[in-house]
Amino acid sequence: MSTDYDLLVASDLTPQKMLDLLSLRLSLATSDMEMEKDGVLKISVRPALRGRQTTFQEAFGFTPTLAVHFRLNKFAGYKEAMCLLIRGTIAVLTQKEADAVLLFNGEQVILERIKGHLLLDKGVFGYANYQENLAEVTMPYQMRDLRQPLL
Repeated sequence: MSTDYDLLVASDLTPQKMLDLLSLRLSLATSDMEMEKDGVLKISVRPALRGRQTTFQEAFGFTPTLAVHFRLNKFAGYKEAMCLLIRGTIAVLTQKEADAVLLFNGEQVILERIKGHLLLDKGVFGYANYQENLAEVTMPYQMRDLRQPLL
């Protein structure tokens, strides 16, 4: 059983370059356009789907070019996987001044960076398994109740 997160980002990087960036920052080896950490986390990168691009343009005011998919094992190593997910997300956000949104299960907004402002959802980051990872957020942010246009 797993939980899924998607980071949709407007970037000029190719999927391979994005995967290389994540591999370097997270110290994970890549294979066939994905990487894995001991069965607790799998990361893949692909171009954002056209339908998602339209939805995001309407909902968030930007067009994502890449989708970074994080699949976390719900029963083994979840804390470590969550830490890597947050660290990887911040690595992407600090690499480029690009708009991005991190979604849980494809619809719940966990964090967003729009026009340079990083916002974390107060309701989500109030949970213990997220609070433990706030130290990984190494850039200025605000916490607030984020709008949920995809729910």
